[in-house]
Amino acid sequence: LLGDFSSRTPTIHKMLIESSLAEIRVNNFRAGIESAERAREKFPNWVGVNNLLVNLYALSGDLERAEKAKNRAIELMLKWRDSPTNITWRRYTSAAMKAAILEARGRYEEAAPLRRLAIQLGMTPIIKSEYPKNSMRSRLWLAINLMKQNRLVEAEVEAREALLEYIGLLGSRSLDTRWSVEVLATILSKQGRHQEAKRLLNQ
Repeated sequence: LLGDFSSRTPTIHKMLIESSLAEIRVNNFRAGIESAERAREKFPNWVGVNNLLVNLYALSGDLERAEKAKNRAIELMLKWRDSPTNITWRRYTSAAMKAAILEARGRYEEAAPLRRLAIQLGMTPIIKSEYPKNSMRSRLWLAINLMKQNRLVEAEVEAREALLEYIGLLGSRSLDTRWSVEVLATILSKQGRHQEAKRLLNQ
């Protein structure tokens, strides 16, 4: 499913994703990119690492490299046979990558339906059974997208849902849960609900 990598070491795939996402949360894109590029050098046919680099390069503002990573991932995915599993993963990954690049270009309205599609696909048994956090991450990215559009009520709904899902899966002390708390607090602050945001952060 993820090229020549996942069949041998899926645990390392998850570890790299988590490590790079942790760097994203603290805006340390260089460290995440360096780690992902080393993995791509070792496993050039791994779709997952190209998908990860799309997000890292898009967030760092290097859209040329983000596009190249996206195109490489799509090229690799087109080689997969058309099974229900592969089709679902291909649609999910393509939607997430395209959304990340659109958002980096400031085209949030165009990206929002792709984020919603990623949530929908991430909740299918094919993806959720192996990567239950994918739909939650997609929902949180949608919340951020809506916040950027100043659609704050909708953003709050999505952020609260993501937070509840993270707490249910990981508890209240995980890094993912904390990220959700910070996103929701930012949305509340933008609505002028500063005390509510402060209480949330201090919980």
